[in-house]
Amino acid sequence: MKEIVRELPADSPPFAEIIQNNMVYVDKTAYLGDMIANEPSTLFFTRPRRFGKSLTLSTLEALLRGQKELFKGLAIYNRLEEEVFAPRPVIHLNMRKTSTNAGVTGFRDTLGRMTTEVAENLRVTVPHNLLPSEILSTIIERCAKKSPDTLPAVLIDEYDSPYLNLRRKPDQLEEVKEILSDYYVQLKNYRDKLSFVFVTGITKSALTEFNSTLNNSTDISIEPKYGALTGFTHEEIKANFGPHIREAAISLNLTEAKLLDELRDYYYGFCFDGQTYLYNPFAIMRFFLAKKFRNFWFSSGPSYHLAQYLKNKRLIPEDLRGIPISQSEALNLEDSDDPTNFLYQAGYLSLRPGDDDKFTLDFPNREVLKSISLLAIKNFFSQKRILFDSFNYLEKALSHRDPTGVINEFNLLLSNIPYNDFESVRRTPNGLYRACLLTYLYSAGLHPVAERPGNFGRTDIAFKYKNAPWVMEFKVCDGDQDEATAGKALERILATKYGDSFRNPVLLGIAINNQDRTIKAWQSRDDSRDES
Repeated sequence: MKEIVRELPADSPPFAEIIQNNMVYVDKTAYLGDMIANEPSTLFFTRPRRFGKSLTLSTLEALLRGQKELFKGLAIYNRLEEEVFAPRPVIHLNMRKTSTNAGVTGFRDTLGRMTTEVAENLRVTVPHNLLPSEILSTIIERCAKKSPDTLPAVLIDEYDSPYLNLRRKPDQLEEVKEILSDYYVQLKNYRDKLSFVFVTGITKSALTEFNSTLNNSTDISIEPKYGALTGFTHEEIKANFGPHIREAAISLNLTEAKLLDELRDYYYGFCFDGQTYLYNPFAIMRFFLAKKFRNFWFSSGPSYHLAQYLKNKRLIPEDLRGIPISQSEALNLEDSDDPTNFLYQAGYLSLRPGDDDKFTLDFPNREVLKSISLLAIKNFFSQKRILFDSFNYLEKALSHRDPTGVINEFNLLLSNIPYNDFESVRRTPNGLYRACLLTYLYSAGLHPVAERPGNFGRTDIAFKYKNAPWVMEFKVCDGDQDEATAGKALERILATKYGDSFRNPVLLGIAINNQDRTIKAWQSRDDSRDES
């Protein structure tokens, strides 16, 4: 009997559409039930883009409106008779439906139209020519009057969307902030007429801009009990995507176990509480549709401004790994120019466990690390074609176990590093060269490991290309010490015995001349050819 493969909700449809069309749904309703029953009535929740916030709100809307039939078979179904889940009007405000493209006037108009549409859906008649804030206050008043025993709930999707869209237009931003402040303050003015308020966004920093009840909301963004409210855990992938896992494994000629390992390596690792590790839903859906490993989540967002940000801040990926951050800092990130704040809130960096109450920051997975690396390395090359040709030559050299070819591509990179840009950044020459070479290897699609310990020390870089291991040690020299330095680098690899953990590795000791900023000498040993 042919296995039934349920449709994937790839275009982010609302909860009701997913259930009515028997699409794959990862059940998050137990979290929602606990949230409504046990938490304060005004909640705030941040996650990066395309992380399931809109689906969470459409599920909440169906739940609070009493659409019980949609929840049959789900975790919350047997609780729906509890008083706390009594049906009520739901004022669902999707701020992504507003537009800032036509300036302040255009934003005000689209905000008014969106709010009027909400009124019409709730069968609330509002007078013409009201300001958006007046339309919202009218909706709240009239919904509360219609059902005084079950006061309305407010759900706000991407509350900071207009704010983020105008961050590079400060004159318009100030006027839009005034409009939003007048709009959101209605939640404070009419708080006694609301039963529940749930606000989502990408950043917390915009909250301080609005004098409203949002400032007094309870932030559950890094609460471990809601760590998997959005996104998928590894267990949820195995439990809900079985047929799609099997189809993808066949398509890619992998075992199911190997496919899951590859998925974990490439897409897993987003973490917002220091404990719960997640897949991005958008990337997973796209992967199972395409049955190919691609940078789906990263490429769904704008990259130009991120590339410029990295360039202006003189940042390369190794600068961003292992940065300590306290629990308080993670919860109260300000809208500052600190790259930690920007990259963490955007999802490009994730929390990792640290000492005591501290976390550290790192890239969540290979998709993000490779993508950020490619943006950073493109900033080095004035002609992008040269870079991509270099990747092809590197691949050819690696496939032939050809150290000379690899060194040629490393030298091309070294000749393109904008050294003047890094003069004010605190790095040793060895640290800069190593960090740039790592970035190049990441962006080429490899997965190098840096400073991995061996039996008797650490080696600089190790990676596999099509199961062929390469182990490299870099040393910086001045003057005419190139050959001797390359010999010492190879001796270092042999001394650490790191290559012993691989079968037939290529060992490569490299001397980088700091005066010429080029590799003039290297020594190699290829155990597959019995060279010494």
